[in-house]
Amino acid sequence: MLFDAHTDAALCVVDLDTVMPGLAPYDFGDLVRSCALAREDAPGPHGVDLDLDLYEALLRGYLEGAGDMLAPAERAALPLACRLITYELGVRFLTDYLRGDRYFKIARPDHNLERARVQLALMEAMERKQAAMQRLTGQLGDAGSRAPQPR
Repeated sequence: MLFDAHTDAALCVVDLDTVMPGLAPYDFGDLVRSCALAREDAPGPHGVDLDLDLYEALLRGYLEGAGDMLAPAERAALPLACRLITYELGVRFLTDYLRGDRYFKIARPDHNLERARVQLALMEAMERKQAAMQRLTGQLGDAGSRAPQPR
């Protein structure tokens, strides 16, 4: 987090892991994925879910910050991007597990397999809630496209 030196108010999130050029929907998807799990090393896939109130709050903040920078197609892609990055990371954890845990640091045997299962469970939750995510994105995205630009 970047904080204002005078007020200590949070100004923005700085994600140093993804400072290279990328796609806005993909970055938003990773934000949702990360926040939805709270802990990437959840003890297992049971109970993994996507809180739609959390999704809406993240979406509101993201769209408020993005203003008119997002094209309509990018706004429409936000819900799908959440599922896509979650699936990708699940596959990456599974691949690393199958290759002998060479990329991601592990704390115990089967750690990457557990991580893969958690990511895939979250992706399934996102699939179940995709219609609601799209509806929220459409409602807020339309309002966000008319948001005033910062001065």
